[in-house]
Amino acid sequence: MLELEIDSIRVNRIFQSRVVLLKDKNSDRYLPIYVGTSEASAIANQLQDYIPQRPMTHDLLYNVILAMGGVLHRIIVWKIENDIYHAKLVVGHNNNNIEIDARPSDAINIAIRAKVPIYASDEVMNVCSIIIDEETGMPVVGKGDNSEPSAKKNVSPGPVGNNELVSLSAFEDFVESLDLKDIGKSKLDNEETVDDSDTSAGTS
Repeated sequence: MLELEIDSIRVNRIFQSRVVLLKDKNSDRYLPIYVGTSEASAIANQLQDYIPQRPMTHDLLYNVILAMGGVLHRIIVWKIENDIYHAKLVVGHNNNNIEIDARPSDAINIAIRAKVPIYASDEVMNVCSIIIDEETGMPVVGKGDNSEPSAKKNVSPGPVGNNELVSLSAFEDFVESLDLKDIGKSKLDNEETVDDSDTSAGTS
């Protein structure tokens, strides 16, 4: 497993999708994850120490873990299947570790509230990671360690072969459409919307 940290939240200019960029702490690889608008806002608000008047969904979930005597140790983005990332919360309770299935966006939101590490499996990083060009600040295709570029949303991820040039083109279109500007601080709406994203940004 590799430990990651939140680098930024970016916007796909074409689709106006939010993408969380997680960076490997020990390399130049990044893991991009599509998230819903409300989940992106919740992450941004928490990182900027915005305190809502009442507990939001992820505050509630973390409070329930604590109230039940649990301790969140870490979260792991552990696999990608059918273009969907899968994450899990590792919760300690009564001297046992319990693994709870979760969307990455929810897991990340809870992790930053609990101030616990974020990890990704080697498999996920090898298939889905990208690197950022130091001069342009933009993602580039095909330079992640031990990995090749994968496909855009709705296209199966994996190494690019002779029959996947269309996927590569789609992935390049994706990375070129990312806005350099991070999402600024924005308060959540009173009603949170449900979004089933958590797909690979050109990768989930």
